[in-house]
Amino acid sequence: MIKVSSQQKRKLQREMGNNKWYVKDWQVMKFIGTENDATSTGTIDIYANNMYSCIKRNNEPPVMRLSIKRNDIALIHNWQHLQHIKNDICGDEYEAIGIYPPISRILDHMWVLSEVEYAGISVN
Repeated sequence: MIKVSSQQKRKLQREMGNNKWYVKDWQVMKFIGTENDATSTGTIDIYANNMYSCIKRNNEPPVMRLSIKRNDIALIHNWQHLQHIKNDICGDEYEAIGIYPPISRILDHMWVLSEVEYAGISVN
């Protein structure tokens, strides 16, 4: 019997169209441009679609920080949308972490582990 990891199962499900979490009619996040980051010495990449805008900060390797906002300024709490945004910008096989901090440190960011950081972690 061949042993298949959870990651391989998810990839097969996606390829076979059996994965139910995908959002129907999702518009892929498109790259808008790169600008200097006003808060640090790095740069930011800007992405957007019909519902969301996202800033990806490029100055914190090996972690990618995504700042996500809805274009209509409504609250975001749809994990399927956040999963699509992460996949569109960083790639399907990256892990992301959302943090619910104390009220004094609230940020609207998602941290995504880069390939270098993620390569040594087993997700079976």
